Amino acid sequence: PQMMTALQPRIDATMQYFDELETFNQKLERSDFRLKWQTFASHKLIEDQIQQISLTMTEDKKKYYAQLREQQEQFDVEFADCKQEIEEFNGLFDITQTAKIAVKARNVDIKLQKLQQQSVVFNNKETAFDVENTDYKEIGVQQKKFESFLSLWNNADAWYKTHEACLKQAFLDIDPYQVEKDVDNFRRAINKCLRAPLIKNNESVLQVAQHVFDDIEAFKPLMPIVTSLANEGMRERHWLALSEKLQLDLHTKANDVEFNLTTALSAEYALDQHIAAIVKEGEKAAKEFQIEKALDKMEEQWKGVTFTVDAYKATKTYRLLDVDEIMQQLDEHRVTTQAMQFSAFKGPFEQRIKDWDAKLSLIAEVIDEWLTVQRNWLHLQPIFDSADIMKQLPTEGKKFNGVDRLWRNTMEQCRKNPNVLIFADNDALLLKFKDATKVLDQVQKGLSDYLNTKRAAFARFYFLSDDELLQILSQTKDVKAVQPHIKKCFESIKSLKFDDRLQITAMFSAQGEEFPFDTAIDPTKSQVEFWLGEVEKMMQRSLQKTLNASFSAYFSEKRTQWIKRCYGQCVLTMSQVAWTQQVEEALQKDGNKGIARYLEQMQNDMNETVEMVRGKLDKLVRINVGALIVLDVHNLNTVKNMVAEGVESANDFMWVKQLRYYLEPNSSKPQDDENVIMVKMVQASFPYGYEYQGNSFRLVITPLTERCFMTLMSALQLHLGGAPAGPAGTGKTETVKDLAKNVAKQCVVFNCSDSLDHLAMAKFFKGLAMSGAWACFDEFNRIDIEVLSVVAQQISCVWNAIKAQKTSFIFEETEISLNPTCCTFITMNPGYAGRTELPDNLVALFRPVAMMVPDYALIAEIMLYSYGFNKAEMLSKKMVATFTLCSEQLSSQDHYDYGMRAVKSVIVQAGNLKKKFPEKDEELILLRALCDANVPKFLSQDLVLFEGIISDLFPGKSKEQTEYDMLLHSVLQQIERKQLQRKQEFVLKVFQLYDVMCVRHGLMLVGPTGGGKTTALHVLRDALTALEGITENFHKVALYTLNPKAVTMGELYGEFDGVTHEWTDGLVPTVV
Repeated sequence: PQMMTALQPRIDATMQYFDELETFNQKLERSDFRLKWQTFASHKLIEDQIQQISLTMTEDKKKYYAQLREQQEQFDVEFADCKQEIEEFNGLFDITQTAKIAVKARNVDIKLQKLQQQSVVFNNKETAFDVENTDYKEIGVQQKKFESFLSLWNNADAWYKTHEACLKQAFLDIDPYQVEKDVDNFRRAINKCLRAPLIKNNESVLQVAQHVFDDIEAFKPLMPIVTSLANEGMRERHWLALSEKLQLDLHTKANDVEFNLTTALSAEYALDQHIAAIVKEGEKAAKEFQIEKALDKMEEQWKGVTFTVDAYKATKTYRLLDVDEIMQQLDEHRVTTQAMQFSAFKGPFEQRIKDWDAKLSLIAEVIDEWLTVQRNWLHLQPIFDSADIMKQLPTEGKKFNGVDRLWRNTMEQCRKNPNVLIFADNDALLLKFKDATKVLDQVQKGLSDYLNTKRAAFARFYFLSDDELLQILSQTKDVKAVQPHIKKCFESIKSLKFDDRLQITAMFSAQGEEFPFDTAIDPTKSQVEFWLGEVEKMMQRSLQKTLNASFSAYFSEKRTQWIKRCYGQCVLTMSQVAWTQQVEEALQKDGNKGIARYLEQMQNDMNETVEMVRGKLDKLVRINVGALIVLDVHNLNTVKNMVAEGVESANDFMWVKQLRYYLEPNSSKPQDDENVIMVKMVQASFPYGYEYQGNSFRLVITPLTERCFMTLMSALQLHLGGAPAGPAGTGKTETVKDLAKNVAKQCVVFNCSDSLDHLAMAKFFKGLAMSGAWACFDEFNRIDIEVLSVVAQQISCVWNAIKAQKTSFIFEETEISLNPTCCTFITMNPGYAGRTELPDNLVALFRPVAMMVPDYALIAEIMLYSYGFNKAEMLSKKMVATFTLCSEQLSSQDHYDYGMRAVKSVIVQAGNLKKKFPEKDEELILLRALCDANVPKFLSQDLVLFEGIISDLFPGKSKEQTEYDMLLHSVLQQIERKQLQRKQEFVLKVFQLYDVMCVRHGLMLVGPTGGGKTTALHVLRDALTALEGITENFHKVALYTLNPKAVTMGELYGEFDGVTHEWTDGLVPTVV
């Protein structure tokens, strides 16, 4: 009816259209005519049909309701009969008719259950007829009333059947534990019946229950006989022992099918008089049977256990895999077996237990030795697979080949017969593996000695792992195979240039600068350690000549042209030499007025250099100019301060404290025509190391940096190390690295952890002492205190040799050569978790320097200058003021950071924007960089304060809105598709997430549960994926969700398996 009412307006409109057609005498088709009158009559037809169906349903309802009442009347009769039957149980107490009464009780229970189910059906039908439900609670009352009668007769019937079976069944056929359990259940059930009110108030029935209970109680003392003699652990020895104790002929009855409880209780045996002796023997049999079962079970479990072997690469042999489960099972079974040996009931199986324990111990020992051999074999096999190594180590190679043959034969036999119990239970195999382990240890020692001789020939090999060094030595015929490892030997050399005749003619920096060698080196005529030593010497000689040549050209051509023409290291180093020379000449000629005039020249040179950055430059030249500006700004500020302070002499401390470069004759080699550079600071003088530095940015020199440089240079002069200390992000490590660049020394940075031992440190110190390199041990105080004490002795040994001006010395029982320019620096974060206090003997070897608060403004100013900003000074102050005010006024959150790393990220972003938009307002560039780097991480309440700070520092300026166009449309589409609210704040967060992803390698979404972090990520993913193919700027995004707390570190990142000698990638490298 409701649908018809809703359709009526449309029917009326349709009929009106037909009337209009009739007005114009439009003749209808027969089908249209029929359809017209069907539509007109449809309402009446449907109403008539509804009325007819309603009448039919009313009649049917009456009929079915009458049927229901008839069924209920029949139900009442059946229920009344059932109640009568229940009442009859009050008069049933003939215990001889227990079985019949039990059957009757079960039948009544079945009737009650059916009546209960039928009552539920009746109530459901009454609900359907919309009448009040009949109360059938009486059924439940009767069920509860009958429950005690049912329990009594059911349990009595079951008890008598069990009792009869126990008396007549042979002990061989009885399950004693089931009988004991059943008897106990019967006793509890009958005892409950005795307490039931209906039975308690019926004297006759109560006597039946009491009689059954007494029968059970009378039988209970006989249960030990059943449980002992029917025990499946009873063996011939137990029956003999029992016969002897009781002086009865029982052992012959052990397997007699007619020997039952009735016989046992007969006058002939009267075993009820000897229950204690029977129980004792039965318990013994049960305990021994447990041991027997455990041994059988263990043997059965080992039958199907096999070794898993897998073909190993292209070696045509195999390796052992998946032994963890075998070892776990071995450990469990060995513990079980050893526990059996302490059992008082082990007697009959003592030898079997000993043999089984010996077998398991042998298998465990074989597998342990096997895995030891496998680890060593897997490590050494690829090494001795190289013909070059075999040629250089013939003795070790011969020994390894012997083990290799044993390994291949053993693995082939294991593949054919992999059963653990058969194959590993072999004393001869254990002896072979032990001998193989000894031989491989000898091979390993010979290999280590061989590597040490190579390292002694070329000390920088100490900074390579054994595997990397062996990779080089195993490919000596291919001189180019050393290329991937060059960067670890020479900090700034990415690769060497080989000509067609395999002559080395030049070196390449990581940035692509080609620096030619003075003379070509032929690596084919000598071993790798010797020609790499020649590369080191040639690097230093070529660099020395090129530096001297570039200095000669510095005064003869325009500075900007000289910068473009010269190599990066020449530009940075020789400009410092020239600056030192010109300042001292100006001071000597005209004192303070002289340097005032020179200051004008420096300012002009500086302006020309900055102008270069704003123009089009080659990539390498741009890097060199950026680094040069950093040095020039510091030099300019230094001379400005000297003019302001009225410095008149080159001996004034204000000049002497600067890092100065002098070109001097080579006093150590008078015959050498080439001058050498000496780097001086206060009283310290250090020879320039001529280590190729390539093209790299230089650290901004602030007063803090200068103080650190002075401390470290003084430490070098006193043959001590340096120890910068301070919180993270203050430039400790970078300052040490920059000082190494200033004096052209190789600086190896090593991140320390508590897993370092004194042997690893000794290897490192050998490399430093022999190569003359510097080392910077980051977070040095994370090393264990026990190791630090030994390290103090090692460092002291090196320092004493330098002070004594020795050319060689004994270090860790080995004589090594000494390069006195080596040095060790350590950096520390005092007060951090997991850090230790340095021992006093170690503290005395290092000059401490505190690095707490960097000069953010000066650093920002100089870096902005190097990126080509004109207003660098003003912009740097605004940026530092922004961070200062944010730290003071904004809320304190764990993810807020206003330190050096945050400052640098803003500067780098601003530099990239300056390069992209060179003509744009510089304040707008910095404003955009500040907003892009900070706005996404601020909370909503802090954003208002941040906008206020920005508007105060950049009045009249506002950040230009980024146009997202297609991406905005796609994001809104995804929000609608996911049925999310189109909140402006959420859309803004999605685009902030996109912006941060464009400039960061990784990021962290921080916020409360339900804040929309995951949803924002998913919306951005779907929006970018939807734009794939429309424009080349967008691609399909794959999102992998990991829970790092649910897996181990090895599973997350990957780990090395010492057994299979394979690296297994973790989740992160697999999905990235």
